[in-house]
Amino acid sequence: MNRNNNNLNHAHILRKTIQSFIKLPIFSQITVLGLIIITLFFVIGGLKEISTYKIVLNGNEVINVYEGGIFVEPGYTAYNYKNNISNNKVKISSNINFDKIGEYEVKYYINNIWKHNSVKRIVNVVKNPIDDINFSLIGDSDIVVKFGNKYLEPGYRLLSNDGVDYSDYVSIKSNVNDFKIGEYKVEYTLKINKRSKKLVRKVFVTGDRYTISYDKSPTNDKINLKLLSNINDFSYFIINDSKVYKDTANLTIKENGMYAVKMVNRSGRTDNIKFTVSNIDREAPTGTCNAYLYKENNNTIFYLDVVDSSGIKTLKYGENIYFNDTFTYDSLVDTGIVEVYDKAGNKGEISCNYFYGPYMPTESSKIVKEFYGDSLKYWVESYPTYYITHIWVSDAYNQFKTAVKEPFPSIDTAQHIMSYAAKANDYNDKAMIGANGSGFVSNAFYVKIAKIFPKWKNSSISPVVMVDGEVKRNFTNIVIPKLGVYTYGLKSDGYFNYYNLSHYNDITANVLEFDKMVSDGVKYTFSFAPVLIHNGNVTSNLSTANNIRNAFGQIDKNNFIIVTNSTTNRSKGFNFAGLAKLMKKYGCIEAYNLDGGGSTNLVFKDRNTNAAKNLIYTTRQISDIIYFVEK
Repeated sequence: MNRNNNNLNHAHILRKTIQSFIKLPIFSQITVLGLIIITLFFVIGGLKEISTYKIVLNGNEVINVYEGGIFVEPGYTAYNYKNNISNNKVKISSNINFDKIGEYEVKYYINNIWKHNSVKRIVNVVKNPIDDINFSLIGDSDIVVKFGNKYLEPGYRLLSNDGVDYSDYVSIKSNVNDFKIGEYKVEYTLKINKRSKKLVRKVFVTGDRYTISYDKSPTNDKINLKLLSNINDFSYFIINDSKVYKDTANLTIKENGMYAVKMVNRSGRTDNIKFTVSNIDREAPTGTCNAYLYKENNNTIFYLDVVDSSGIKTLKYGENIYFNDTFTYDSLVDTGIVEVYDKAGNKGEISCNYFYGPYMPTESSKIVKEFYGDSLKYWVESYPTYYITHIWVSDAYNQFKTAVKEPFPSIDTAQHIMSYAAKANDYNDKAMIGANGSGFVSNAFYVKIAKIFPKWKNSSISPVVMVDGEVKRNFTNIVIPKLGVYTYGLKSDGYFNYYNLSHYNDITANVLEFDKMVSDGVKYTFSFAPVLIHNGNVTSNLSTANNIRNAFGQIDKNNFIIVTNSTTNRSKGFNFAGLAKLMKKYGCIEAYNLDGGGSTNLVFKDRNTNAAKNLIYTTRQISDIIYFVEK
């Protein structure tokens, strides 16, 4: 009801306005109309101004596109009269056919009531150049790569007629795995819009289909072994009848031996894998040790012959560590253990056998005779009034001998007894050196003994005679005269000692002394007097009467000397006191006088000669001799 009333009111007002305009004079009517027209002119002009736009293209106004491709819109910008961007008002129209070569148009425009705003871009669809491009592989189409070596991509070659670089249109796809045995391919694709060219290269990774790795250094523990599949179509391992689907399997090996597992690929191929483990060593080193003591250098040289499956790593003696099985210890020792460590970490303790090395001469110009063997060495040094014969043996207890001529008792020259011993023991090809060992009984010497024991008148004066452990005679259980001599014997420890077996009218004392000889391990005896040096000390109250002397001395366990006068003039010979001092000078710890005269002999290959010149060549007949022989 109100709405209808409003409309009536508006119509009434308009009617009244028109009626009033008609009633105006004509001049006034013209004036009013002019004002209305001018007002409308300005209003319409302002509307036209705010409805004007400017469209600016991005990129080139002319764009070439290869046939078969797509047009990627470069874009545009539309500005209104206030220079504000109004891109949302822009519309685009196009007639492009990308599959047909030709010139096409893209139109950008804004329509309004006053003006049609638009710009154009030309799009030329041109021929696809792919047919004019030579696309080829560099290198061989099939390449073989050793497992574990890196595959190096050789690349491709592009040659175009227009000289344009089309490499941005090429893509490479590869599935090569350098660490898996198998066949792979590398695809090269040249794609220009909808058209493309493709090249394929085959890559063959070859080598062992599996890898077994573990620490192969010696160990006394278990081994952690890794089994790795190298094939690209791996399926599973069979280990201890169980399937393991991981391409890396770990095994614990506790003992040396041969082991077997299987590897199966996806097509069912089975690789039977066998391997041997041999570096587990739980046994300690074993072997022997010989230590040679060299007194003049105050050191010991150790020679070890050790055996161990993993090999020897170090040796320890005292506080010192050694890396070779021959080493020098800087002091003299005669007991001890060498600790031997193998490369697996096991320790063995090896006891050493000790041998004294030769006491080397200080003046080689003095040497007049010499022999150097592996187990026996000797050399004779000449001085103005005496000769020194040095003797070294590797095993004194077994290389020192005494000899008697069978049937015992009998007497002969030292030379003949030496020759007899060589033939009897097959020593003809060995070096031997010796001297007369004792005096002998005769009708003119110790007549009382000869009368009591006529059977033994041509034998050693000693109450006990032992040869190679055999007791040839034992008078210790009977009363014998006081003889004034000693019996010398080499003990089982390699050192000489003297024994008093002539206690006058004291059988018990003599028997006890003989028992001591047996317990000491004496195998050989020889006898004379006096004792010159005992336990390193010179014997007191020795005679100062000169005569041709022949003495025997021990320097250390395996070193010995024999001293012989070099003149037949008894007045120029040694007295016992002087001889003892000389033996002391050469380092003797034990020294005994032997029978005097020129009885020192050398025998080699059954040839006997006196040790040096100017000695008495005609030796007396004696009952026994001492000598050393090669081992």
